[in-house]
Amino acid sequence: MVTRVTTTINKRTVILTKRLKGTLKQELRKLQAANRLPVCKLSLPTGYLSVSQVLTYMRCPMQYYWRYVKGITNPPMAKMTEGRAMHKALEVGHKEQRRIDKSPPLDVFLDAYRDAWTEMKREIEDWGDEDENGIMHRDRCLLSEYREVLVPKMNPEQIESRFWSPFGKADIPVVGFVDLIDYDKEKNEHWIIDHKIVAKTKSQKEVDSDLQLTVYSHAHATPGVQFTSFVKTKKPKISAVQSTRTQRDGLWAEKVFAEVANGISAGYFPPCDPSSWSCTKKWCGYAFRCRFEGQSQ
Repeated sequence: MVTRVTTTINKRTVILTKRLKGTLKQELRKLQAANRLPVCKLSLPTGYLSVSQVLTYMRCPMQYYWRYVKGITNPPMAKMTEGRAMHKALEVGHKEQRRIDKSPPLDVFLDAYRDAWTEMKREIEDWGDEDENGIMHRDRCLLSEYREVLVPKMNPEQIESRFWSPFGKADIPVVGFVDLIDYDKEKNEHWIIDHKIVAKTKSQKEVDSDLQLTVYSHAHATPGVQFTSFVKTKKPKISAVQSTRTQRDGLWAEKVFAEVANGISAGYFPPCDPSSWSCTKKWCGYAFRCRFEGQSQ
């Protein structure tokens, strides 16, 4: 069975699935073949949309073309690998917390982080201005503060869960990965939490307007959302900023996804504003295939 949990919210089906060895496209086909998800009326290269796909298209449709139509990926960077290792540590730690129904020892988080980092660092091709010892020391500090300050207050219900939900009249299959859904026993409220390993704290304005949190809130019919920032400053720190979403916010997210899906389905992939920060050699891994074709790196 692909499906673990199915719920219907506002006439929209939300399906939580287990991790499979196959691709997301294969999982989607299984769900559609079993009539668990409708077949999309639009043509999408991957067959589905995610928040990262939509944000890529909105930032630069040409960048979307290279990544999702042509399937060209960029070499892993140290900061991306760090983020993956931190997410693995949080996943293992919170699963142990749920199992024993109390805060697990710090070593549970640190051991999971070390194992994940050791395995993943082999793929790094671009270290930027980072070094391994500095990254590991910083992340130990962040995990220690997180375990001491936030974990004792939490009651994790869903951890690193994947969901599918059809959006809009075209039944666009949307896939998402929720880091954590926490239950506040005192207030009887659920909170969708996304972990961010960032250079600076996410502001209240960013949390209030973030598309990812809106989509996750809409799919789960859960108003409360939160960014937990693991801030990579000279003195590492943890910051948790909360916000809420309304049904109108969710309908706006469906409209955004519909407009992006229509552009993709029509094969519309223009370049972005050349004065944008994203249209540079530093920030776009496809710059040498697009704007700076033929020039040396």
